[in-house]
Amino acid sequence: MKILLLVATLATVTGFASSWRFRSSTTCEHKTAKLKCPSGKYIWVFHARYGRTDYRTCPHRLHRDVRCGSTRVSLKQVRSACEGRRTCKIKASNDVFGDPCKGTYKFLFVRYLCVSNPPAARVRTACESYNLKLSCPLSFVLKIHYANYGRTEYRTCAHPHRWDISCWSKTSTKVVRSKCHNKNRCVVYASNGVFGNPCSNTYKYLSVYYGCALRRS
Repeated sequence: MKILLLVATLATVTGFASSWRFRSSTTCEHKTAKLKCPSGKYIWVFHARYGRTDYRTCPHRLHRDVRCGSTRVSLKQVRSACEGRRTCKIKASNDVFGDPCKGTYKFLFVRYLCVSNPPAARVRTACESYNLKLSCPLSFVLKIHYANYGRTEYRTCAHPHRWDISCWSKTSTKVVRSKCHNKNRCVVYASNGVFGNPCSNTYKYLSVYYGCALRRS
C-alpha cells in the first residue's frame, strides 16, 4: 500500500547511512510543478496527490469538495515524469491526472527526496489497533527509512471516520526505529498509546518504509 500529505513541510528521515530531508511542492491547477535536486542527487517521489484537501491552499471560489484526490494515479504520473531525474516538470491539470472532483479547483502536492540512489524500499501498513509485523531473511536486519502514524488518503484502512487526510505523527519514524532498526524482526502496535493522537476523530493507520541489509558480524 502507498501512503501519502502535508503542505510546505520538511522532515528528516534516516536511511541506511545518511540523513534524507523531504522537500515539498504545491502547484495550483493549470500551473506547472517544477521539482529539482542539487547536482549528484536524484528525485525519489514519496507522495503525490492531485485534488483538494483544504480550503486555504490555492484559494478559489470553486472549492466545495475538500475530500478529493487520487493518490495512486497521482503518484504513478509524477513518478513516471520525475523519478530518477535531477529536475522535472509536470502540469497540474485534468489532462495529466484525470478529474477526481468535477467542478472543484484543485492543486498538486508532491513530497520527494533528493538521494544519490533511490532506496529499495518495502512498505507495510497496519490499521489502527492492529499489530504491524516486519521481518527480514536470516542474516539480514531491518533498516527503517520512514514511518507515519496518521492518515493521508481515504482508501487505506477504510472507515467511517476519515475526516483528516493531512494527518502525520512527527515521532513515527523515531518510535519505529527504536523498536525495529537493526533487528531481524519486530512488532509495532499501531495505536495512539504508542504514537500519540495526531488527529482526533480520525481512524488512522501506520505505514513503514523499510529495507533489509546484511547483518554486520
